[in-house]
Amino acid sequence: QQQQQQQKQGQGRNAGGKKGGAEGGRDAQQKAEMEPPQAIVIADPFCNRFEATAPTPAVMLPLASSATPLIDNTLEMLRRAGISDIVVACGKDTLEPVAAHVDELQRGRHEHIKMVNCPKAFSVGDLLREVFSRQLISSKVYVITFGDVV
Repeated sequence: QQQQQQQKQGQGRNAGGKKGGAEGGRDAQQKAEMEPPQAIVIADPFCNRFEATAPTPAVMLPLASSATPLIDNTLEMLRRAGISDIVVACGKDTLEPVAAHVDELQRGRHEHIKMVNCPKAFSVGDLLREVFSRQLISSKVYVITFGDVV
């Protein structure tokens, strides 16, 4: 009986004691699903749609008649989705105003928001390459969004 119990316990394991086959694959998938998701917020649209507001980045424009900048809504959306590890990627003209605002927002909260300055970026692709080259995203589950999403 003892041998039978040991054989049952040993099923699904190879000689090294590691899980093999489909069972090992499921464990890796479950581990990936358990990793907390991360987010990348693109704070520079790389276009001049709002030339009248040129000195103010689009993510810092107020939503409708409120004084709340658009990036606040994006960060709140991520918070409600359970994402607390956030990277905000800025181009050369957006870092200072966005970083100052995010620092103020972050006081007293539990999110982990990292600001990334990419002064040589000319496109969203450049920003993303910079974020990934700095290895700021470690989770297999992540969201990419623009900071001026309503």
